[in-house]
Amino acid sequence: MENELEQVIGELLKHEEDINSFFNAWLFEPFGIKKGEVTRENFRKIFLFCVTKRGFPKSPQAYNRSIKEFDAKIDEIIKNMANLTKGNSKEKFDYLFKTICNIHLVGPKIASLFLELVVLHGKVWEELIGELYVPIDRHVRTILIEKLRSVNANDIPEINKPKTKTWWSGFYRFQKSLTEVHAPRIHFDYLWFIGHVFCGGRIYCDLCWIKNFCKDKEVLHGAAGI
Repeated sequence: MENELEQVIGELLKHEEDINSFFNAWLFEPFGIKKGEVTRENFRKIFLFCVTKRGFPKSPQAYNRSIKEFDAKIDEIIKNMANLTKGNSKEKFDYLFKTICNIHLVGPKIASLFLELVVLHGKVWEELIGELYVPIDRHVRTILIEKLRSVNANDIPEINKPKTKTWWSGFYRFQKSLTEVHAPRIHFDYLWFIGHVFCGGRIYCDLCWIKNFCKDKEVLHGAAGI
């Protein structure tokens, strides 16, 4: 099964330019974010984007409080990242992840997404790419569990469950298991793109980049061109 997952990632990487173009058109170009620049304005725009995507609570009160807490921390984050030990990517990442996670209602999914957009797509602090966590959401879960049938549902922690010590243990164990299949593991989040673009409307099964690995035969048999 690990070998098949490796093949899936291989197929996704063939389309990495398309995925990058998608994020450029969806975020970086319309928001005027210049890649590679460490600025308060750029990070704030990316954070604003994150708290409107991937299941963040939609109440104005939650949104405004989260933005306010981010604004209060971002200058210190930039300063501390410059002062942390050079070459120690884990120390830098752990600091960033913990700090962003502690913002009101953010948690591991939004924190992981924010850092993915900053590091992988935004080309800032690129030495952290190998440390990035895959944001766990319904698309990633559904594809791994139901479409590829490569991961047991119990092995992927549910993001809406209380973040107990047991939950965090499962989270770190799952992220480590992805690294054992492919590094950097953040490439597994390209499955989100598959879910967002191809799985939402089932007529796109015949165009899906990883259709040859999909086990959802009921869908595939009903799709044109399969």
